[in-house]
Amino acid sequence: MEKDTLLAAISSWRYYYEKLSPKHRKNKKIAVFAINKYKEESSNWGIDEISKSIPKALLEDPEIQELLKPVQGSD
Repeated sequence: MEKDTLLAAISSWRYYYEKLSPKHRKNKKIAVFAINKYKEESSNWGIDEISKSIPKALLEDPEIQELLKPVQGSD
């Protein structure tokens, strides 16, 4: 699948990221887009849920950590 098609799918249905193959979830641009979509449409709980779908290597990325920071700090 092309990246633009995946971004459009995530834009239409935010849970689409969680259904992607690991190959596509490893793409930082797609992960950032999905996190921002969750932040736009849901509570911190929703973003916390998407963080479970993000590959470990991306969770170590400073930009991804910054996007998830409010989630990691809330209980």
